[in-house]
Amino acid sequence: MTMPLLVDDINDTVARAFEAFPDRMYIIGNDGRIAYKGGRGPREFDVAEMQEELKKLITKNK
Repeated sequence: MTMPLLVDDINDTVARAFEAFPDRMYIIGNDGRIAYKGGRGPREFDVAEMQEELKKLITKNK
C-alpha cells in the first residue's frame, strides 16, 4: 500500500472508537487526528460538506 492503512483487531477496537455503526465518513489530518467527522450514514452523509472541509484542509496545508 502506498498510503496509511488502519486494520481493526479481533475485538473491533477501532470500530467502537470511531463509532463505525452506523457508517461515518472521516477525514484524517496530517497530524493523524480527525479533521472531519461526518453524520451517521447513510441518511446523514453530506458529501458536499465533506468536500468543502477537505478543500479547506488542503488549502491550509499548502
